[in-house]
Amino acid sequence: MSEETETKAEDIVADEAAEAAEDTSAAGDAPLPDDAPSPSPAEVAGSPKKSDALELTGDETVTFDNKVFSRMEGSYFRKSEQEDAPVFVVNLGGEEVTLPFTGLCREFGIEANSHDDKMLHMIAQSLDFVKFLLIGDAIPKEILTGEASWEVSDEHRRIAYQRLSMQLVTWMTGGDELQVTDPEQLLQIAEDPATKAKISEAFGAAAESLGYGKDQREVVIERIEELAEEIAFIETLREKYRDVLVMDEKLKKLKAVFGRERSVQDLITPVSRLVVVARDEFEMSFDEIDAQTGEIIGVLKNLKAQKAYIRESRDEIYKRLMAWEDLLASWRKEPVGKSRAIIDLIRETYQFLAPRFMRADEWKLSAHLHDKPGDDSTEVVW
Repeated sequence: MSEETETKAEDIVADEAAEAAEDTSAAGDAPLPDDAPSPSPAEVAGSPKKSDALELTGDETVTFDNKVFSRMEGSYFRKSEQEDAPVFVVNLGGEEVTLPFTGLCREFGIEANSHDDKMLHMIAQSLDFVKFLLIGDAIPKEILTGEASWEVSDEHRRIAYQRLSMQLVTWMTGGDELQVTDPEQLLQIAEDPATKAKISEAFGAAAESLGYGKDQREVVIERIEELAEEIAFIETLREKYRDVLVMDEKLKKLKAVFGRERSVQDLITPVSRLVVVARDEFEMSFDEIDAQTGEIIGVLKNLKAQKAYIRESRDEIYKRLMAWEDLLASWRKEPVGKSRAIIDLIRETYQFLAPRFMRADEWKLSAHLHDKPGDDSTEVVW
């Protein structure tokens, strides 16, 4: 960023902050109506309307007391491309300038624990679930209520319900019915009359185990349906994760396609190794959820705690997969074959994977070796 542009950015931000402060001061000096109620101690302290533990401001949309935010047209919040940290983006003469939150608080005079400070904390959390936020946008449900802000299909609900039903059958029989994990096979088996009979029997046995009696199957059905609504999100994420496996398979094929080209092989080999690390981490997360919900009777007895665990796991996997979205979309549309585009994609994949899955000391060395003098960043940071 040039000195002239940086100075301009500083001047504009300073001017906007000063004007906003004057407006706020003027508003604060205005006399109150005679019938205005006295502020409560909480209002004087500036405490939020919702839980302090969640750092909520009482707002369900992105709003600020400081008017400087609304004065900057076209501004928005996102994560920085370089450090994956939340930034405020403003447009100066067609050039994007990003302001880290620490500098933002300093320049705009945002005090700790104020409404605007809490809102910035909420935005930082929200950017784990959405790619950007504008002033007035809704705060994701994950932050406000713990629910997911994205939808699942009825098919994933059916898969989740049948998976849980088969877990009940496995619990009742002590067999290996749950060894079937493929969603399509799971749905096919669930339609088998003999399996349906076992599921019905298992629901009765579960009701008795929970202390309701065999004839109270509806209690178990309701709990399974409630749990399946949460597990459906895990099934959706499991399907999204399969794109990582598709990418892995394409890399294996490309290794054969570029068999005699050493330079390309030297690109593919470390990428493939890092994909294995990423794949193992994802599969470990799914295995942990399956193991946690595998003790199905215990889960049904402690449904509230189990739902909280599933939601926490859902959010963690979703955040990780969201970072992959653009890369996986590129791999889906790129055919296997020799091309400049596929080589560039392999290189891009390495740049994505290395800082996330390479050991820190290896990554620092690799980054140093790959640095090129004069390599310009596409992101201007102020």
